[in-house]
Amino acid sequence: MTGIDFARSRAILVGTGTYTHGLPAMPQAVNSLHAMRDLLVGPRCGWPEDRVKPFENEVEGGGVQRQTAALIHDVKDVLLFYYVGHGQLLDGEDLGMALVDTEHDPRMRSSTSWRFNDLREELTYRCSARVKVVLLDCCFSGLATRYTQGVGLADEIQVATRIEGAYTLTASRASQEARHEQDEHGLTYLAQCLGSYTQGQTY
Repeated sequence: MTGIDFARSRAILVGTGTYTHGLPAMPQAVNSLHAMRDLLVGPRCGWPEDRVKPFENEVEGGGVQRQTAALIHDVKDVLLFYYVGHGQLLDGEDLGMALVDTEHDPRMRSSTSWRFNDLREELTYRCSARVKVVLLDCCFSGLATRYTQGVGLADEIQVATRIEGAYTLTASRASQEARHEQDEHGLTYLAQCLGSYTQGQTY
């Protein structure tokens, strides 16, 4: 990966595979979090380890949103944000990124999930990064680009960038579930695809 001033860039990786309030365990999410980190700091991408910050199995109210916001504010060149775990449909057609203690009960999802719109506001109004890349590896992740779906990929990226100030790649459409390998040692399909792409393989 070239053309990045790593001293002024940061990758933020958030993965949730353990749940305590009714959502099914998803070890593939944590596996994918580790795989993404290894991919970024490996020889193919070349990110310095101290510029890649993983958050694994965080709880709501545990400070991950505050810590992430502080990291976002510090970026001037390239910001990469990756979330992997359960995605949930919230009121107002917002995407909820599930944390360890996010409720399975639909009535409690909005108050216990990390709302994507909160992250969107940080990126739109309080982030000075030259390039913003958002990778959403969860069900219903297409909600993040719901106003651009149905056009070609190049057009979708262009429109999403103009509206949100970020390049956004999602693992599913707004009404779809994302997929992962059934083996508990496996990966999500998006993580698998990204790893294969960077290795120059066909997936």
